Amino acid sequence: MCNLKCKMCPLTTGNTLSSANPGHMTNVLWHNILPLAKRYGKVLLCGYGESLLNPNFLSLLQELNQAKIYMSMSTNGTLLTTSIASELTAFEYLIHINISIDSPESDSYHHIRGGNVEKALNGLKNLLAVIKDPNRVTVSSILMAHNIKDLVRFPNILAELGVRKFVLQGLVDYNASCSEAQLLHNRELFAYLDEIHQQCKETGIEITMTMAERLELERYNPAKAVHRFHSTSMEPGETKQCNVPWEIPFIDREGRVFPCCSASRDGAAVMGDLKHESWDEIWNGLRFREFRKCLLTGTNIPTICQSCNGAPRGKHPFLLYALEIMFEQSRLSGKKSMKLVVKNIGQYTWAQNDPIRIGTSGPRDRSSQLWHPTWISVNRVAHFKEKQVPPGGLATFEFEVNTTAKVESESFELVYDGKTWMHNTQFKVTTPRKMSNNPLFYATKFFGSFRSNLYEYVQTRNLR
Repeated sequence: MCNLKCKMCPLTTGNTLSSANPGHMTNVLWHNILPLAKRYGKVLLCGYGESLLNPNFLSLLQELNQAKIYMSMSTNGTLLTTSIASELTAFEYLIHINISIDSPESDSYHHIRGGNVEKALNGLKNLLAVIKDPNRVTVSSILMAHNIKDLVRFPNILAELGVRKFVLQGLVDYNASCSEAQLLHNRELFAYLDEIHQQCKETGIEITMTMAERLELERYNPAKAVHRFHSTSMEPGETKQCNVPWEIPFIDREGRVFPCCSASRDGAAVMGDLKHESWDEIWNGLRFREFRKCLLTGTNIPTICQSCNGAPRGKHPFLLYALEIMFEQSRLSGKKSMKLVVKNIGQYTWAQNDPIRIGTSGPRDRSSQLWHPTWISVNRVAHFKEKQVPPGGLATFEFEVNTTAKVESESFELVYDGKTWMHNTQFKVTTPRKMSNNPLFYATKFFGSFRSNLYEYVQTRNLR
């Protein structure tokens, strides 16, 4: 359910399965989902609709917070009263609140969203008035032909309110009106993007671009942009370079599981139903495994993926950059000096200048309390020491940890910075403060059951 009518939203056009039967998630279904949240430790509360319309939403957040589950939520801000804002900011594990405002101009906002921008801005004011750390808040706008000129003055407004982070999102073609609003067809408007960046720089606001590569190509090389992002045809061996079906499944209010939020927009690719199946039956089931395999290999690419202009085409990153953690050869607990050994099972030879690193996980890119001055940064631990690591070769990461930290263990995973987090590479590091009788006890895979048989696919393609 939603209190706005955004032109680019499939809920507005009635394309989602939930559109035909508006309502809220039942308590019965919620209590099926809560154990999953506890199992994985992080939940994104977003989708098509307004979360704060659910009268039980704050109670649900309270349950997640008590279970120490990291949460990120999105809202249009129109229902953010001072009271609700105060309750939200009190949740320690609600680490991110995004407010979507596509234009600060009344007429443009109403044209795009069918609502009153003053209500959204007042909600933002209410939130910033009570939150201690404004870095927990982002404001996002979808870049469209309708609003890009309006957004030039938005950084000044946000800065006055105390906002520190602004997100510009690329537009996904959910319906015909989205296609018409693409900047690809209105390239003269890109000059306003420079002004937005300049205003953010002058006001001290950190700006983040989603789909930055696509926007760059749409501006300077539209033919390549069409080929890489907007074309539905693929060359042999190509696919959509999307990781979401391995990492962020989408569960709608009816308990239906989709490989991503886009797949839910027209009921395409339902992977299972939590009212009738267990999570493991769905996540590791034949439907999901076949969906991932087709996307990974580029064979019979799912229709919903072919039509998506949110991901570029090319070889899938999980084939190019894949690895297996060699736990028996690693040392991840009980010492100040740690060692991680991994095998390259992808198609790409790693070189010393490739930014393949150990990154913080759970949630990703957090600042680590185990940080040591020898690390690359507070959220990047180390780079492998070998000059080259060909497919089938071993890479060694050696690093030290802070043994005086208050935490006893933390989670990490491998990342190729600028390209992809490397699938199924989560692990834990445990300091000498807490040791198991079994020295390999903590050298086990984090989120072990959150797997998708990638290793099976890699083997079948003779990548080893």
